[in-house]
Amino acid sequence: MNKYNDIIQIVFLFYDEMTALDAVGSYEILCRLPRISIKRVASSKRKISTDSGLILHADYALSDITHADILFVPGAGSATILRNFPEILN
Repeated sequence: MNKYNDIIQIVFLFYDEMTALDAVGSYEILCRLPRISIKRVASSKRKISTDSGLILHADYALSDITHADILFVPGAGSATILRNFPEILN
């Protein structure tokens, strides 16, 4: 990657019961940086219910993503459930 010209692809991985603040706070900062592209992804393109009841929308399914420079996984008490989904680990 050319550090001066290329767009940096950040993928936010959404999953049910994730902590909304972990995603929203980071997104608010990162989306304002130059040469950044952010995609909100889940196992399928759908609405995600967070641990606080806030509904977030994943605009892409995992199968739509072919590249990520940075994979951002918000925290939650239920984050370990992600290990049960081989398509996420791959």
